[in-house]
Amino acid sequence: MIVWLTFAVVLLVMLVSAQTILDQNSSGAAVLALPSAGVPISFEQTEGYSRKLEDGRSTVEVIESAVCRDSGGRLRIRSEIRFSDNSPSSYTDLIDPVAGRRVLLLDNEKIGYRMPLPQGSEGRFAFLGIGDEKASLHKWVAKSENLGKRTFDGVELDGTRIVQAAVDDPTLINTTEQWYSDKLKLIGTVTISGPYGSYAARIRNLRRGEPDPKLFAVPSDSKIVDLRFPK
Repeated sequence: MIVWLTFAVVLLVMLVSAQTILDQNSSGAAVLALPSAGVPISFEQTEGYSRKLEDGRSTVEVIESAVCRDSGGRLRIRSEIRFSDNSPSSYTDLIDPVAGRRVLLLDNEKIGYRMPLPQGSEGRFAFLGIGDEKASLHKWVAKSENLGKRTFDGVELDGTRIVQAAVDDPTLINTTEQWYSDKLKLIGTVTISGPYGSYAARIRNLRRGEPDPKLFAVPSDSKIVDLRFPK
């Protein structure tokens, strides 16, 4: 079963033109925990992107995030991104499924972008992938494989492997392996490899219990800008 959150990466990419927190090839921090009520948790996550450039060089991007979810299903993701040139960028993502909104806070600029949260989309994930512009030139077919169960960081996870091949060039293959806990509504680890680069994400230091409610509040010194997207 494929489980990716629909709005996580897409809205970050849409915000690039408004504030340069990510370069145009960056996908931002993945949302590995669903905004599901009743299972409060906290953890750290590490992500690494490697992309192949036209000149044969590669770019590397590392994202370190601290994540918490309260009993109401609200998510807070505080992330720091480091690019190949070692330049840092940080932001905080507040996702509130009860209020039906999301706020992306640019920490250095003291500005936040508030946008409506799609309703009824919990449980659906979307990942733009590695080298999306090149990948979009092909039509892909996919097959999936159940990998069984494993225990990761004290949590039992169900594994799935998805292999995609380009119809016009079967030598182009993308492989995704992910491990998911339906009980915690959480992806523990995921790896993606393909002709245009690779990606890996994993959680660590998983803690159960209610996080501090103050963590989910929008800072009083942040300017809030409301965004509306076409339906």
